[in-house]
Amino acid sequence: MDQGSTAGFFENSNNDVYQKVWAFMDGIHKSEVMLSGNMEGVEKVEDSNGKYAFFMESASIQYLVERRCKLSQVGGLLDSKGYGIATRHGTPYKPLIDNAILKLLEGGALHKLKVKWWKQKRGGGACDAKGGGGGVSPLGLGNVAGVFLVTMIGCAVAGAIAFLEFLYGTRQSAKDSGVTW
Repeated sequence: MDQGSTAGFFENSNNDVYQKVWAFMDGIHKSEVMLSGNMEGVEKVEDSNGKYAFFMESASIQYLVERRCKLSQVGGLLDSKGYGIATRHGTPYKPLIDNAILKLLEGGALHKLKVKWWKQKRGGGACDAKGGGGGVSPLGLGNVAGVFLVTMIGCAVAGAIAFLEFLYGTRQSAKDSGVTW
């Protein structure tokens, strides 16, 4: 979105890659990539069959990925920013609010609330129930069995070579000392 926080992040970034992304987004392609809102971007992603990507704040993406199975979040966070609660400067409630939020965070209550509202309520988890969408599937034993097989074969070959070296070394020692092997 033009004038959105994500556009501001790219525009004000000191990272060379992000500056190139911003130059592309703000250049001659601006009308194609700068959309009027997040939902327009999400619909364009769903309609484009994998030929369009849309940058969006992670909390919004995570919420939508749970409900719209054609969407997936790619990669990690580009920028890490938290949310805050605004209070008037000098208010006596600020330390109380800070402590309450810290207790909720440390006690896991904020995580439980996120799971409740992102994954359980209002259609959350719909993509998990259908067995698709939403992200990367976890690796199972079938996906990594080849790695274990190669490792085991490598260990067996290394053991056989070590055993042969031991036999050769003892034979050489026996020969040098004049003892029969």
